[in-house]
Amino acid sequence: MATPASRFTATESGPPADASALLGERSGEDWISRRVAPNGVISVAWQEISCGKHRGGRRVDIHLQGPTMQIWDGEELIKTVLRTSQKEVRKKRAARAS
Repeated sequence: MATPASRFTATESGPPADASALLGERSGEDWISRRVAPNGVISVAWQEISCGKHRGGRRVDIHLQGPTMQIWDGEELIKTVLRTSQKEVRKKRAARAS
């Protein structure tokens, strides 16, 4: 068993355990994109998720993994949320800004 002090020392670490979203192409059936509304909210299958008002107007990618979805802004993971329903997501790509 490690001592308490050894758990708080800095160690050399590699990429996160689930770095597949960072390394791979963000296309396919399990990736969708949304444009963040000016109030900081996106909607996926009628579920509204807050991404932060400061991200208004930006395009985010969402990785659907069974009952969860991960919301990515570039290489930054914004949040992971549980889906409220398992309905099929019909709209895969974000609408273009007018």
